[in-house]
Amino acid sequence: MAHASIINNYADLPVGLYMDIIAVDRSPLGEFDKQVRIISILSGMAEADILALPVPEYKRIAAATEFLIHPCQEGRMAKSYRLGDLVLVPTQDLTKITAAQYIDFQTLSQEGEKKTVELCSVFLVPKGRKYADGYDIADVQDAIRRHLSVQDVVTLAAFFLRKYAELIVFSLTSCKREIRRTKDPKAKAEMEAKLTEAETMLRHLAASLTGGAG
Repeated sequence: MAHASIINNYADLPVGLYMDIIAVDRSPLGEFDKQVRIISILSGMAEADILALPVPEYKRIAAATEFLIHPCQEGRMAKSYRLGDLVLVPTQDLTKITAAQYIDFQTLSQEGEKKTVELCSVFLVPKGRKYADGYDIADVQDAIRRHLSVQDVVTLAAFFLRKYAELIVFSLTSCKREIRRTKDPKAKAEMEAKLTEAETMLRHLAASLTGGAG
């Protein structure tokens, strides 16, 4: 019997399949049933065929899933990503993002990891296009879901978090200067509230970048 092939690393694992795996891991299934279903996701085999494998072959492919125990490490960001029929370019200069990108980022980031694909589609734009202009963003999200690897997602997320943190630091510096110049107590209180909010956001970002938060 030919050996079953199976995805055994994050660089080859599309983010859509990884999200399916997360859903399985959080389900009420027993541990063995979870393992079988995860093997099915990673190998493309039907669960019945997995259960019919000889024990040594089953143990081999089960061992190949152990990479999921370990966190994915950041790689090197590419200048562009060919995902199916699309070539997507990351928006690297966050000072040039559009208002629509910023609003969509703020909205989607409130929903956490379940919007990972949609968040990626905010910063990955088809080559030669402007964000949400002249293309169907649903096509971009489908390409990300089916073709962008987990390692690429982690790499992009780390990059954008760092850049976003830099913007917040710049905002904090500007806000502190404005507070020093302001004589109106009410306006000063409002700016101090915004300063506190930005500092809290920066702490959360720092925790994310150092592994202290999900």
